[in-house]
Amino acid sequence: NIKRQKVTLMDVVPSFWRACIKRLMDLPVEERQNLLSNDLRRIVSIGEPLHFDIPYDWRIKLGHSAKLVNIFGQTETTGVVAVYPIPLEASAQTTGIVPIGRSISGTRLYILDPDLQPVQPGEIGELCVSGPCLARGYWKRPELTAEKFIANPFDDGISERLYRTGDL
Repeated sequence: NIKRQKVTLMDVVPSFWRACIKRLMDLPVEERQNLLSNDLRRIVSIGEPLHFDIPYDWRIKLGHSAKLVNIFGQTETTGVVAVYPIPLEASAQTTGIVPIGRSISGTRLYILDPDLQPVQPGEIGELCVSGPCLARGYWKRPELTAEKFIANPFDDGISERLYRTGDL
């Protein structure tokens, strides 16, 4: 268990994290407090959208002080491309989805319209990624590769290609 092994960093998908929170909240107060008295310093969430109720429940309802970080990356980008350290003041928010944050060094994120033009702040567009670690494409799926991995229309000095995530 986290306490016994003196775990300091936990990497978790939001659906599992939500289940852990629910289980902890169902425990008697003394048992819950004993389990939450641990060495956990940071929780990193990845793999699916993180809703604000999870950090709220963790920090406010359970009172745990670990730093919380939402990260974004996909197999096609071969790793993390964006990071959002969740500030303490965001813990008061209980609705909506936690932002994916800013791109990591050496990577650029673009939110583009169907004509591959940047959208205005607040407008909906597709998230596209430019970076040196983009996958070459899909194994034996040239049509899908051509659809998702396109020429980079921006002279960003990062990559000659963009990956179209399909995420809005």
